[in-house]
Amino acid sequence: GTLTALQVDNVNIDANTVSCSSSSFDLKLSAQSGKKVHIDNELYVNGNVGIGTDSPESALQVSGTLDGSPDTKGVHMGMVNTSYAAIKVVSTATGTASIDFNAVGDTFNGSIYYSNDSDKMEFWTGKSRRMTLTSTGLGIGTSTTSPSYSLDVDGQVRATSGFVGNADTA
Repeated sequence: GTLTALQVDNVNIDANTVSCSSSSFDLKLSAQSGKKVHIDNELYVNGNVGIGTDSPESALQVSGTLDGSPDTKGVHMGMVNTSYAAIKVVSTATGTASIDFNAVGDTFNGSIYYSNDSDKMEFWTGKSRRMTLTSTGLGIGTSTTSPSYSLDVDGQVRATSGFVGNADTA
């Protein structure tokens, strides 16, 4: 036969639910040392989720050590040391990583985008590239992807108080 329900020391297990009927302790899922607890499909949590903490203060709180140079692609977050927390978005050596900002139902509005291949960081707003920073040390490009000067603007520049310093009149 098939086991359809089980109750052991205030823990109830049936076909769809694992619950705790005691208000004096929490329900804990654990595995033997070296083994993992797997949750297949979807997980719904009604409340805060803590990873590395048993009293999360936000919808998602991640506490723990962050690997300084993770070997796997994905989003890594945690503490680098006691006073420095970080989020690392890791892609391949020739790939890109980004933080995207979307409206509900929209695929893309703005982004902070980094290309590992070309060592460029781009800032996008209104679905258009607005600024590019390169690794060449040449500077900031607005409306250009390859700045050749400290500030390279493709378009008109407005300065309400004039310019200071030497000017290239060429």
